[in-house]
Amino acid sequence: MQIFEGSLNALLDGHGQILVVTGEAGIGKSRLLEEIRTRAGGKLRWLEGRSLSYGAGLSCWAITQLLLADLGLSEGEPEARIKAALRKRVNELFADETAEVFPYLAHLLGVKQDVEDEHKIQVLDGETLKRQMIITLGDYFARAAADTPTVLVFEDLHWADPSSLAALERLFAITDRAPLMLLLVTRVERDHASWGTKLKAETDYGHRFKEISLTRLTAEESDDLVEQLLEVAEFPTAFHELILRRAEGNPFYPEEIIRHLIDNEAIRLQDDTWHVTEAIQDVIIPDTLQGVLLARIDRLEEDVRDTLQLASVIGKNFLYRLLDAIAEAELQLEAHLSRLQRVDLVREKARWPELEYTFKHALTHEAAYHSLLLERRKAFHLKVGEAIERLFADRREEFFGLLAHHFEAAEVNDKAIKYLIQSGDKARLEDAQAEALAYYARALKLHSETGDVEGEAKTWLKISLVHLKDFDFDAAHKAHEAAFDLRQQLRTADGGGPTPEETDRRDAIVFHMLVFDELFNYELDPGKAVDLYDAQVAHTSFAGLTQLDAAMNVVPYVARSWEVLEGGLRYVFHIRDDVFWSDGKRVTADDFRFSWVRNLAPETQGTAAPILDVIDGAREYREGTTSDPESVGVRVLDEFTLEVRLSVPVPFFVFLVAHSITFPVPRHRVKKYGDAWSDPEHIVSNGPFLVTKSDSDRIEFVRNRKYFGDFTGNVVRQVWQRVDNHISSMRTYAQGKADAIRLIPAGDLAEGVVSDEIQRPLVNYSTRFLVLNPLLPPLDDIRVRRALAHSVQRGLLFAKPENSGGAQGLRGGIIPIGMPGHSPEIGFQYNLSKATENLRRAGFHDGKGLPKLSFAAYWLDPFRGLLRLWQESLGIDTEVLELVDTDQDLDPLTTHVYAAQWHADYPDPDNFLRTSNINDFLSTTGWAGMSSVNELLDEALRSQDRLKRLEIYRRVDRLLVDEEVLVIPLSYGMGDYVSLVKPWVQGWWHDALGIARIEETFIKPHSVPE
Repeated sequence: MQIFEGSLNALLDGHGQILVVTGEAGIGKSRLLEEIRTRAGGKLRWLEGRSLSYGAGLSCWAITQLLLADLGLSEGEPEARIKAALRKRVNELFADETAEVFPYLAHLLGVKQDVEDEHKIQVLDGETLKRQMIITLGDYFARAAADTPTVLVFEDLHWADPSSLAALERLFAITDRAPLMLLLVTRVERDHASWGTKLKAETDYGHRFKEISLTRLTAEESDDLVEQLLEVAEFPTAFHELILRRAEGNPFYPEEIIRHLIDNEAIRLQDDTWHVTEAIQDVIIPDTLQGVLLARIDRLEEDVRDTLQLASVIGKNFLYRLLDAIAEAELQLEAHLSRLQRVDLVREKARWPELEYTFKHALTHEAAYHSLLLERRKAFHLKVGEAIERLFADRREEFFGLLAHHFEAAEVNDKAIKYLIQSGDKARLEDAQAEALAYYARALKLHSETGDVEGEAKTWLKISLVHLKDFDFDAAHKAHEAAFDLRQQLRTADGGGPTPEETDRRDAIVFHMLVFDELFNYELDPGKAVDLYDAQVAHTSFAGLTQLDAAMNVVPYVARSWEVLEGGLRYVFHIRDDVFWSDGKRVTADDFRFSWVRNLAPETQGTAAPILDVIDGAREYREGTTSDPESVGVRVLDEFTLEVRLSVPVPFFVFLVAHSITFPVPRHRVKKYGDAWSDPEHIVSNGPFLVTKSDSDRIEFVRNRKYFGDFTGNVVRQVWQRVDNHISSMRTYAQGKADAIRLIPAGDLAEGVVSDEIQRPLVNYSTRFLVLNPLLPPLDDIRVRRALAHSVQRGLLFAKPENSGGAQGLRGGIIPIGMPGHSPEIGFQYNLSKATENLRRAGFHDGKGLPKLSFAAYWLDPFRGLLRLWQESLGIDTEVLELVDTDQDLDPLTTHVYAAQWHADYPDPDNFLRTSNINDFLSTTGWAGMSSVNELLDEALRSQDRLKRLEIYRRVDRLLVDEEVLVIPLSYGMGDYVSLVKPWVQGWWHDALGIARIEETFIKPHSVPE
């Protein structure tokens, strides 16, 4: 207690503390905790969070318990009450910052949010969301502790889930700046991740760290304890010695023995003194603590024992409401719970805000649970699962993990699989990778037991995504192979496509799409794709080694799997042997090598060819330094095996082979027809559709009968029609003569368009920005650059807020929303007062003395208001250069401000910070800091630690945007553009690069107005 009192005094003096209590089960950790809390009294806020023995997959479980405790709520509260209490508390702690904080905490608690708050969460990728939640939690408890010294108790830390441990490690740093005590109570489980967390606290925060290690009592201490507990007149010496021997220094054993003797009426209270009765001669003293507890449970009346066992299935803590919902009608719960409290097996934990009970000890809970026969246990688990579904229907997502646990234990496999997969998906998308793998592994076992081959294959594919994300390429390869083998068992023998007769039928399903594109001269060669529409054509007609799913995960495509060898320098792709060109020729590894080398050749290279420079020898061949195609590190090992050697190990290479620059082209057709191979009369492809016509007005496709992949839609033909203007396209669409319109300005939407038909990209990997030249006066003064950054209204620059999809008004850096590495907290906020103050400090009061700024942009209209504001409010005059196309020369040495946009070639921060036009512009200016930036980017490029490399990218982003103010991010994605899709079109979706999967589109029967 001396150690604790010292920590408590330090806490009350304003110094954060980390106190760890360790010891085996039953050694007295919980008793010590009660004593500590009693001694602390009302001087501080005491919040408890407990991990569950089966809760390793329940992401952030312990953390959510602490948050609910601070709100004075239980986990069974109605959603509306949780939401109201959380908003009130966040308002108290954060005031004007509530709007930035509330969405993360509400998401953590599983609370449905308003549209605006929900949007802030939906646009983020899992890694950024998890990071922001952990940062927000740290700030929350730091402010709570600043208000009142606070103790956060992490009970049973040895069962904690990985995400709770990650959040706990974030809280360690808070103890350096707030009166916060982290009280960690754990068994000594050195193989559990929690032990590493404990060692981290001890190593990195030794100045805050203290440990209380509870060990078994010595013989003398045990004797004293038994003497105190057995203040019984004439207690037999033999019994006393037997208890000492069997307790083996564990204080919980003699305490339960006393209860056992009382239950058996072997000792009885008389005249305030305990006396031995004759019944003691017949009492058997169990050998173990578990035996004592079971003996006590067996002594209960049958209906009381049923209540105890039923409660044990819920958990160590259980709500009266949940127990009441599953209890038999004839059970008298209140009487039974009163009886269980009298015999000290169960205790009342809380009456407000909801009646809740807890087992006296984790060992008591375990004994009650294991006293159930298997069939009865399964029946009870089923009752609990069904009750949770019913009672918490509006918050079911929050309870996915618990539902999976109960239905799995009940052996209700269909529901167990459903909730395991949903739990795994939720964990994976929230970047809780360890939890996701645990759920998927359990689902795999049930799929196998039930003979669900398709479900098993899909789950293996999900497992591979988790391993890929963490750069465990060997495990990902094995998972890919398992998925492929299972899917092959399911493939039909009919080739997966319509017959020629079906394709030519008049009633064949046709997908009509309108396109507003003044050029509309599509490039049908995938290696030469330039813009979004070219890319869509390529992905519609061709299939690469990999592709991206809706969550932007890399999944196998023509390559059934791949291996990453030699530390990431060598990739070996295993190509499927059932992929054919539409003319019946087999697609081989040689088709890929031929295409890649052709796309790199100086005379034929595509616009995106530089992204292949990471391949050994690719840059030299592309730039003409060498003319030997054999110098490019792409080799054919056999007909279906392709080897790629890189000059530097990059973790995003599997994303590059999902880009159209790496799609195969039919070598036999190119050899025969040359560049004319891609003319509609000559083209063959290996994707879901085949181009049959292409001219300045329309492009047509027909379903490829040789396509090897899953074709879940019913579209047989596609027609993309060019329209001259948005008015005519809206008219055609309104008449029902088109199924969709791709990407039209939101401001041009006609009145009366049904909102359900409007599809806005939640994320789109694209950033608009201004780059500032730090070497040209007056921008060589950072105060002038800050003034420009404070003058930009990001939410209104490109679109009205109601047409922006919500993302435009957010802060953030260069890395766009939705991409791992995004930083919502950086970026300057619009503040004209700060802008003018910065100019004044730089010596340009009211703009006097400022030279004219040269401003270059590809599209000027969105910036006219900004340039006018600069002139009228800041006294800044500009000389404007409108860039006509990407081939027009831009001289960074004479340009003050460069307005541009970058669309991702591959979904990785590297593409925005190392290979984008931002890097090109700043490098060309000769800014001295670029060498340090590139060193950091090279470090990130080589790192195989996912979280470390993302933190490096965030560091660079913060440096360019916040510290040096060289880049002013303006907006993300294409929020000012929308697509219109008719309600009869089902399954239409596109990824964050803007690529739609029309092979998954299903058009329902519908009538078209005359």
